Amino acid sequence: MLTGSGARRREAASREGVIIVGASVAGLHAAARLAHEGVRVRVFERAPSLDPAARTLIVTSRLFELMGPRAAECVVNHVDGYELKAGSRSVSVDLLDGDIVIERRQLMATLEAEAAAAGAEILYDRRFVTLASGSTVELKFIDSEGRLHYEAGRSVIASDGALSSVAQALGVPRPPLVPLMQAIIPMPPWLTPRRSIVWFRPDDTSFFYWLIPGQDGNASLGVIADEGTHPRLLLDAFLKEHGLRALEYQAARIPRYASWIEPVRSAGEGWVYLAGDAAGQVKVSTIGGVINGLQGAEAAVDLALGRRSRALTGLRRELRAHLMVRRVMAGFNTAEHEHLLGLLDQPALRTLGRVNRDRAVRLVAGLLVRKPQLLLLAAGSLARSAPSRQVAVDMPVPEDRVA
Repeated sequence: MLTGSGARRREAASREGVIIVGASVAGLHAAARLAHEGVRVRVFERAPSLDPAARTLIVTSRLFELMGPRAAECVVNHVDGYELKAGSRSVSVDLLDGDIVIERRQLMATLEAEAAAAGAEILYDRRFVTLASGSTVELKFIDSEGRLHYEAGRSVIASDGALSSVAQALGVPRPPLVPLMQAIIPMPPWLTPRRSIVWFRPDDTSFFYWLIPGQDGNASLGVIADEGTHPRLLLDAFLKEHGLRALEYQAARIPRYASWIEPVRSAGEGWVYLAGDAAGQVKVSTIGGVINGLQGAEAAVDLALGRRSRALTGLRRELRAHLMVRRVMAGFNTAEHEHLLGLLDQPALRTLGRVNRDRAVRLVAGLLVRKPQLLLLAAGSLARSAPSRQVAVDMPVPEDRVA
């Protein structure tokens, strides 16, 4: 039985509905979940229509757990394993459940259709300006013709992306951003259509390069850049080195999780719940935010309806585990990456294949049980106390599509 603030939140959400700012992955998923529960939902999006930039993504099978059968509409390829490469060493991992290659544009369209079919109202051309708090949360929007629109409610979900205007209005610190870029390339003859590849090249980046087999005979080659290094320069050099040709480029800035951002914010007698990129809910080890964004949306729905959120508890634990992995591996040199791969014997590789990266706590625990030597490698990296290489926030990136 709900008591106190939980009961008041549930009553407010049920009676007055929920306002969502941002038709993002998190925002649209939250809208669908709330509408399915009979709650009136209004989504306000600054863009004139849903037309996100194309971006090929690879996610785990947890997408089906969170979205259900409709996730199949977004899938463009299946990956049953991957290779990890560092220096002269390489290991191969066979995935029990497999990864899924999806197209972000189709994912957004699927989520929009589900939200609308469930009864959510989606209003485009509504750019958030500011909010005021009192007996309700009063929101001001402006459209492309300069007309002002006012909305008020006591339950608001902010899912307006990495540069969330709602979060800024509430004084929430903006998470640092990671610039990344990938090139769509013709499928190399040496790439197996159902295997992806990850290269660790710390002289280039403290993150990694990736190559993902896509659709229509193409693949995606990408990199995440550190501070002071433009991803396009890294990517073009890598393409040239491997004799590859870019058909187009896709670029983005993704939040880099640095610490937990409390997603519940009071605003007068109302509440605002941060979800997805607006709360920095991104795996810092892989800069993957789709699964975490969906989890953050479900947590926001639980909180808005006054329920205890298991999704939020699990999400916080997982993001902290990824942060630990990131802090360890950010300081590795090539020799240490090679040593790491050398420690991955068959039992360790089976663990990597059976437990996916969206269950990081279980994955790290399983690896440490099988290979306790990894603790020494991690301790050595942390003991050096090398300053972490931060990523540029204001680094310019080219257009999403370049011929």
